[in-house]
Amino acid sequence: MTPFEADVARRFGVIPNFFCTASSAPGLIEELWTFAKAAYLDSPLPPLFKERLFVHLSRFCEVRYCIVRHVAFLVGHGNPAGSAAAVPETVEQVIQLLERPIPDADSICDTFVRLESEWLRELPRPGTQTEADLFDALTVMFVSPRHSRRARASVSAVVGETTFEMLVAYLAFVRTAHFWTEMHPELAFEADCVSMLAEHQKLADLVLRRSEADLVRCGDEVKTSVAALASDRGAQRAFAEGT
Repeated sequence: MTPFEADVARRFGVIPNFFCTASSAPGLIEELWTFAKAAYLDSPLPPLFKERLFVHLSRFCEVRYCIVRHVAFLVGHGNPAGSAAAVPETVEQVIQLLERPIPDADSICDTFVRLESEWLRELPRPGTQTEADLFDALTVMFVSPRHSRRARASVSAVVGETTFEMLVAYLAFVRTAHFWTEMHPELAFEADCVSMLAEHQKLADLVLRRSEADLVRCGDEVKTSVAALASDRGAQRAFAEGT
């Protein structure tokens, strides 16, 4: 095992196939690992919050590698967000996360109103309404950055500027990870992921079924909803300014 592989295995508890790519470009994957540590693993955001958000955002990636790998981390196949101290979630908790509806225009507006009415001393606990609201606002930022002015303002106001920038860096890494898997469709699921999917049929159905992959299209629908809210003359001021 190389020092690089040992570092990856130490943090994750396994060596994801993601970090076994680009062998024809020596040193490149190590640089991607540096980005992963800065924006994901070493970020002071809570480990379960990071891992749950990775799973949620990976619903919008057509290639299924990221969602399967990070669901596996979340239920204890390896370390969630690289933290051996993090207590994994149950399969039932992850299923609830995967079954959350994709936000539409009305729910996006409601989300902003709720977020703008509070200020968080720390990021919300898993499964709470505030976590769901924050995930939905971050979804808008992730899939429609050009129309995310109010989402950015809402998130920044509720978590503070420092945590906001950490979240932006985190979203940037998730986007990079998705693109990397799309450019490396040969990536295979690791053995622990295969075993997990074989053991939990409902979980496998959620992450592998065609309709779940079609949620990529729902990402386009989120973009459409946000763009419509921003361009509608009657709603533009309320949407953009939060009034």
